[in-house]
Amino acid sequence: MAIDRALEKKSRVEQIEALDVIAEKVVETASKGPSYDKGDPWLAAVHELADRLDGKPAQQIQLQGDEDHPLVSKIVREVIVPPK
Repeated sequence: MAIDRALEKKSRVEQIEALDVIAEKVVETASKGPSYDKGDPWLAAVHELADRLDGKPAQQIQLQGDEDHPLVSKIVREVIVPPK
């Protein structure tokens, strides 16, 4: 990840300071509240903060067909005899 590579170039103290600056900026931007404009940095900051604190939510994938082409599933059970 680019952030990891950038931090590897710094000392441990500089790494902590850099991450603190980033965290402060995210919190500051999030605390200003939304402006309801497209591309609002507040919303991005809140999402970033939530992803770091709570972890990103699992992405749900839903497969569905349509009336003319419904999805068909089939379960196959096969007995495999191991070679001797």
